[in-house]
Amino acid sequence: MYDFPPMAARIAILVCLYLFLVAAYRELYRTVRETRPPAGDGGPPPDERVLPTLTVVRAEAAPELEGEVIPLLTANTIGRATDNAIVLSDPSVSGFHARIDFDQDRFVLADMNSTNGTLLNDSPVTKPTVLRPGDRIQLGSVTVVFRAG
Repeated sequence: MYDFPPMAARIAILVCLYLFLVAAYRELYRTVRETRPPAGDGGPPPDERVLPTLTVVRAEAAPELEGEVIPLLTANTIGRATDNAIVLSDPSVSGFHARIDFDQDRFVLADMNSTNGTLLNDSPVTKPTVLRPGDRIQLGSVTVVFRAG
């Protein structure tokens, strides 16, 4: 026959172990659920985000550039020289005309001592300036529009 007290102790230990595992599973599930981002936060999934771009809207001496959409990287030099990140083959654009850099979650425009200067929304760029979506940048006779992703 079975010895009742040792059997009851074994069952009690198994019940305690079962309850411990259930509690641990619940806590783990709650922690994972709280740290997960909400499903419908309104923003596009990371793989569907659009890179910021420059769109050429006017290029008098190089009309073939008009309509071109140029994706921006974290560091972008703009000019006529072929070793720029963005090459604009327009004679009014300096060899190294301007630069647009990504800095602390924003894009910043700076003139690189160009001959014809850089205008941002018809104002001369004299110091690094933060870009906003829809800003018009004039580099010589080339005009581009900054579009954020």
